[in-house]
Amino acid sequence: MKMVCCCFYKKCGSRSGQMKEGVSFHRFPKDEQMRIRWLKNMKQKFTPTANSRLCSLHFEKKWYLQHTSKPLLLAQAVPTIFSFSSEISEEISQPSASHQSSESEPPSVLSQVKLEATKLTQECTPVPTFIEKSWTEKDKSKEILQKKLEQKTERLRKASSTIKILRQKVRRYEKKINNLSFIVKELRQKKNDGSSPCEFAEFIIIEG
Repeated sequence: MKMVCCCFYKKCGSRSGQMKEGVSFHRFPKDEQMRIRWLKNMKQKFTPTANSRLCSLHFEKKWYLQHTSKPLLLAQAVPTIFSFSSEISEEISQPSASHQSSESEPPSVLSQVKLEATKLTQECTPVPTFIEKSWTEKDKSKEILQKKLEQKTERLRKASSTIKILRQKVRRYEKKINNLSFIVKELRQKKNDGSSPCEFAEFIIIEG
């Protein structure tokens, strides 16, 4: 017994064996990105299975290979026809031999359409701005780190200036110590030579 194929698009309702000749059914692409594009155009949250099919009513003619014995889709084919008019609804629901005038949709169908519209509205509701909040917190943390870095840099600058001043003082003190050491050495030498105290005083004044 041949398996009956049903269109995966829930608003379509077409089945193999009940449609007019020329309507074919196609598997969902194995490529994940292409499959996501199909589902996005269909606006359905249901996940297709290996047996799921989409009928040819949802594809434009440009997506089919030419001169083939059976309808074959191109690899880059994407379904785009999902706005069912009353003519398509008649082709699906009524025999081709009848020429009855189209009737208004029953209340149950209208209710289903309203329900789908509500679902789509809910899906399009903006998500919470937790991403923006996260970025704001990161910006604050970055600002705090920047201030700490500036404070550390200022402290380092002041410390470098203090070290420079202290080194200058050390050099001056070293120079004085060297001078005093030289004076002491000379005084000792003059003392050993038997110089008078007046000569000592004169030497200190001159060297000082």
